[in-house]
Amino acid sequence: MTALGAGSQKLEAPWDEPQAAGWTHGELWLDSNNILMLSLLEARMLAARWSAKAGKELGLPGEAVQNLEEVIREELASEFERVHKQGGSSDRRWYVRPFASAFDRVADRMKEVISQNQAEAVRAVLDRLLPP
Repeated sequence: MTALGAGSQKLEAPWDEPQAAGWTHGELWLDSNNILMLSLLEARMLAARWSAKAGKELGLPGEAVQNLEEVIREELASEFERVHKQGGSSDRRWYVRPFASAFDRVADRMKEVISQNQAEAVRAVLDRLLPP
C-alpha cells in the first residue's frame, strides 16, 4: 500500500483480485499523487466545458465566462482534493453531493461579478450539466 501513496485503501471483493492480477502482469498503475493530478485535470476540463455552456446559454460576457471557469475549476478542485484526502470513493456517483456544494459556492462567488439572478441561473445550468 505504501507504493500507492498516502490514503490508499484496499479494494473490496469482487474488485480486488482482478486489479491485483493486472498489477502482477505488469499493467500500469497510478499512485495517489498521479490520480489526484488526473482529478485536477478533470476539474479544469469540466470547468472549461461547463462555463462555456453556461455562458452561451445565459448570454454572459466573455470576462464573466472566464471568471466563471476559474471559479468552477477552483471549487471542483477543492472537492476532488477533499475526497482524495479521505481516501477516495468506490461509489460511482460520489460527486453528486460534493458538486452540489461546489455549485452553491460558485453561485455565491459569481454574485461579485454578475447579478444575483444571473448567478442563480448559472447554478441551475450547472445542475443540469451534472451527469446522471
